Amino acid sequence: MASTNTSTNTNTHTNANAKTHSQPWLATKALAKASLGLLNPKLWFLSLLPLLLAGLLWAAVGYFGWDAANALVRQAIGGVDVPTWMPDWLPNRSVVAPFIVLMLTFPLVLITAFVAVSLFGTSIVAQRIAVQYGIEPLQRTVLEKSTTLLGSVWHSAWVLLVLGVVWLITLPAWLLAGAGMLVALVLLGWANARLFSRDVLIDFASKDECDTLLKTHRSTVWGLGLLASVPAAIPTVMWVSGALAFVALPVMAMVAVWLAIMVFLATSALFSHYLLPALKQQREAQRAIDVALAAEQARAAISAEKAADALAIETTVTEVSAIGESTGEVKALPAA
Repeated sequence: MASTNTSTNTNTHTNANAKTHSQPWLATKALAKASLGLLNPKLWFLSLLPLLLAGLLWAAVGYFGWDAANALVRQAIGGVDVPTWMPDWLPNRSVVAPFIVLMLTFPLVLITAFVAVSLFGTSIVAQRIAVQYGIEPLQRTVLEKSTTLLGSVWHSAWVLLVLGVVWLITLPAWLLAGAGMLVALVLLGWANARLFSRDVLIDFASKDECDTLLKTHRSTVWGLGLLASVPAAIPTVMWVSGALAFVALPVMAMVAVWLAIMVFLATSALFSHYLLPALKQQREAQRAIDVALAAEQARAAISAEKAADALAIETTVTEVSAIGESTGEVKALPAA
């Protein structure tokens, strides 16, 4: 038994080290393949449906709610001494209300892009990439699929709620040079790691496999999420830039939403190219451990069987000897 535990622990330790050393290589390959994937026309075509839905939604919101939202904000800040806290690039009170409305709206735009990509993009991207690595979706019953989907929706809703709330809480950071962008990068990096890692694996890994994989690759997944948040800063900058926001709001909003969708699609590809090969490696490593353990158990069983046979033979010999000695004594009595 001690030999078995030692062998298993050695195999586990060896495989864990191998996976640790392979993470930078997997991440580099994933980044390269996801970058090349941006040149694929299919990815651009895939962004059209989310863009259409999100564009129509926010065009309607802007058309019906822009004036009312601005009036509400102007009323709210009417008694505030604006020049004491306004940044220099917002020169007068008339500009402040649209700026605040846009800043309050942007997390909703990001959430729209997240949801649109999650519903119409991530699964398609992951399935296409899974074919490249020979990974097939899990066979699940209708009940299992429904349960998994509900769990995914709940997880996504929780992450997006946190994203929106923290964005609103940290809005004052945008009044400090660079602080708002830093907060946005960290927040988007966290959301990327939490959302896309689960969405990519939902069709291909069980809950235990997913939990184990993400625990093993936690630091790399967070690093990829933070890295993917950098291009997401482009639509963020467009959204908060005063000139574009107030002069060409409809065009800026549409371009910002489309860029956010493209960034999130590329992020889906990045996590797919990293996590799906990692899942394959994890299964191969676990399979090797299972085979080694089964072989060790078989050897132990054979040894135990041989020991039992030897003991049975020894017992039989002893019994035969005892019977022989007893018979000899019985025959000797009449002679005496």
